[in-house]
Amino acid sequence: MNTSRASRGPRISERGGIRKSRHSTPTRIDRDGDIDMSSGGSTGRGRPNRGTRGNRGQNHHPIEDQSGRGRLHQQSHASERPARLPRRSNLTNDRLSKAIGNGDIVMSSADPSAEGLVRISIKGLRDTAVYKNPRSHNTPLNSLIEWVEKQASRNAGVDVKIDRSKCHEAKKGPGLVYLSVAPEFVDAIVTLDQKSFAGAVMSIRKQGLDSSATTGTSNPGNQHQNRKEEEVAAKVMEVLAYIVEARWNRADKTFDLSSLVHEPALVSRGVFDNESTTKKFFPALMKLCDSIMEGPKHEMVTALSLANNGMSSLLVVSPVAATFPRLRHLVLSNNNLRLDALGTLRWKFRELAQLEVDANPLSDQAETKDTIMKWFPKLQQLNLGNGLEQVRDPRQIEAERNPIPIMAASFQDEADIGAKFITDFFPAFDNNRHAVLDQYYDNDSSFSLSFNSRRPRISQGRDNDADLQHYLRSSRNLLRITHLPARVVRLFTGKKEIGAFWATLPKTRHPDPSMYPNSWMIECHSLPGVPDPSGQSPGGVAGLLISASGSFEELDRTTGKETTQPYFHRSFVLGPGAVPGTIRVVSDIWTIRHSPALDLGNWKLDNPSSKHTGAPPGFGEPGMGKSMEQVEKERLTMELSHSTGLVLNVAKECYEKNNWDKVQALADVARLKAQGSIPNEWLMPQAIRKSDGVAGFGPPMGGAMADIT
Repeated sequence: MNTSRASRGPRISERGGIRKSRHSTPTRIDRDGDIDMSSGGSTGRGRPNRGTRGNRGQNHHPIEDQSGRGRLHQQSHASERPARLPRRSNLTNDRLSKAIGNGDIVMSSADPSAEGLVRISIKGLRDTAVYKNPRSHNTPLNSLIEWVEKQASRNAGVDVKIDRSKCHEAKKGPGLVYLSVAPEFVDAIVTLDQKSFAGAVMSIRKQGLDSSATTGTSNPGNQHQNRKEEEVAAKVMEVLAYIVEARWNRADKTFDLSSLVHEPALVSRGVFDNESTTKKFFPALMKLCDSIMEGPKHEMVTALSLANNGMSSLLVVSPVAATFPRLRHLVLSNNNLRLDALGTLRWKFRELAQLEVDANPLSDQAETKDTIMKWFPKLQQLNLGNGLEQVRDPRQIEAERNPIPIMAASFQDEADIGAKFITDFFPAFDNNRHAVLDQYYDNDSSFSLSFNSRRPRISQGRDNDADLQHYLRSSRNLLRITHLPARVVRLFTGKKEIGAFWATLPKTRHPDPSMYPNSWMIECHSLPGVPDPSGQSPGGVAGLLISASGSFEELDRTTGKETTQPYFHRSFVLGPGAVPGTIRVVSDIWTIRHSPALDLGNWKLDNPSSKHTGAPPGFGEPGMGKSMEQVEKERLTMELSHSTGLVLNVAKECYEKNNWDKVQALADVARLKAQGSIPNEWLMPQAIRKSDGVAGFGPPMGGAMADIT
C-alpha cells in the first residue's frame, strides 16, 4: 500500500503572497486522470474534510484499490461501505416516542390476529370528561387504557397490561377506540361493558380474530364458519337461559351453579371441552343474568354455589364477582382449589359472611384460616372440612371496622347555661333574628358561614348544588378560600354586620331539641381564656364551647313552605356579657352541607302532625310567633287525640279543664267512657267506625264536656 506523503515545504499561492505551511494530501483524480471535484480531501492530520453541506456526515476518506492502481472515490465502492443515514435530533426522537406511547402513532400491523391478539372496540370516549377537558395532563386514549387495565385487573385477579402501540382511536365515529389485547385478558375487559368512565358509559365489544374484518376482504369459507358458530352460540344461549331459570330460586335468593360440568345440555355441546369455550361460559352466563334478574343484584341473589365443578382456578369465574359483589354465602366445596387459587377472589366479596371450601386441597391450619379471614373482612363462618366454624361475631366485625371506639356526646354544662342557650337560641333564630342579636351579640362578636360542597350527598332528590348556591357566595370555607382579602371580607364582626348578613339568608326552621332529641348531636365543654369584656381579667375568663349538628328546613319567604332540608354544624363560643349576669356569643361558625356528618334521625318523619289526619299544617311544630309552651301544648293535644280518638278541640278542652295534667286528663276521659257520655261529634271518624265509640270505650251516649272536672 502506498503510504507516501506530500512534501511539507511552504506553499506559494497563485495569487501572490505567502501562505502558511499546512499538511496537504495529493490531489484526488478519477479514472480518466481528471481532478475529482465531487468531494474534498482530508485536512489536518488524518481528519476528513467535512465536505459540502449536502454531504455532511459522510465518510470521504480516499479508498485505495487493493492492486495499488490508484485511488478510487467512494461511489465506486458503494456496495462495500453503505452511506450512513442522517441522524435525527433528540427532539424528533422524543416526539416520536411520546406519540407512540400515547397511541397517536400505531406501530402494529392492520391485522392483530397475525400476532395472536384479539381486537376489542370501545365506544363513547368523546363523551367523557377527559376528552372534553383540554387541560388534562394525559391524553384521552391513554387515560382510557389506564382505566381498562385497572378495572380488568380487578376482574381477572391478574395484572392486565395493554400495549399502547397496538391501540388507536378511529378518525370517524362517536369516540370509537380499538384495542388489540392478549386472548387471556379479553373476558376481563368485556365485563366492563356499560361501566362508567369519566362520566360516560363505555360500550365494549369483542371484534374477534377474523382478519377479513380488518382487511376488508371476504372469505366464503369464513362466512360459513361464522354462521355455524352463530347457530351454536344461539343454542348455547337457550341452554343458559334454561339454567338461570331452573337454578335461580327467587324466594330464597339462591343461585345453584353446582355440577355444571355434568349438565347434559352443556356436555353435549362441548362447552367445557376446551379452555376457550370454558372462559366464555361464565361471562355469557352473567350477561344473561343481567337481563333476566331485573333490579339490584344483591337483592336478587345472596347465596351462590359453585360446588362439584372440578375447578382448579377461579379466574374463569371472576365475572361472577363482578355481577354479585355483595354476595353473603358462597359454596366452593368439592373442587380442586388451592389457597393461591382462592386468592383470586380476595377483596372481591366484601360482604361475604359464610364460605364453604371443604373437599379442596386446602390445609386446615391456622395460617390458612387467617389468610382467608384477611381476604374477606366480614366473614363470620368458614368451612375448611370440619363443618362450619364461627370465625368472627358481628361485634368483632364492628370493632375491626371502627378500631377507635366512638364515644357518646359529652355535655358538660355549668349552671344550665348551655342547655338554656340551645333551647332558646334556635327557635328565636328562626322567628326573630333581631331579638337574637340584641340578646346574645355585641360589637365584638364574630360570625362566619362555611358551605361544604365536597361531602357525599344523599339521594333525596338533589343531584347538584343548585338548591344551596346562595350559600356559596358568602362561604368562608378555609379549604377553598385561600386569599387573605377574601377571608377577611367573609368574616362579619359586630351586631350591625352580622344582622345585615342574616337578613340576606333564607328563613329557617329547626326541630325542637326537647321534642326531637334523636335528630340532634349537641356537645358542651368548658373553654378557658375567653376574652373578658370588662377588662378585669387580662388572661381571659372561663367560657363554654357548644357545638350542635342536625338539619333544618329552608322556608320560602312568600309562601312559608319548605324548599329544601340541608344539614348543618354550628359552633358557639360563649362568654360573660358586659352586663353582669348576661352571656354573649364571642364566636359563631355555621357550616352547611348536603349530607349529614353524623347519622341523625329524620325529624320530619317523626312529625306528630304528619300522623294526625285532623291536624292543620304546622300544628305541633315550631313556627313564627309560637312559643315553646304553645308547641308543647299542641303536641300533648295530638297525643291525647291519638290515644282516645277525640277530635283536637275536645282533647284540648279536656287538657285545659285539668290544668294540662296528662294523668288527670286520661282519667277523666276513662270516667266519661264508663258513663257512656261521649257523643259521636266528639270523636274522629275512624274512632266511630272502629267500635261505634271511642276505641274500646263503649257505645256513645249523651253528655257534655262541661261534666269533666
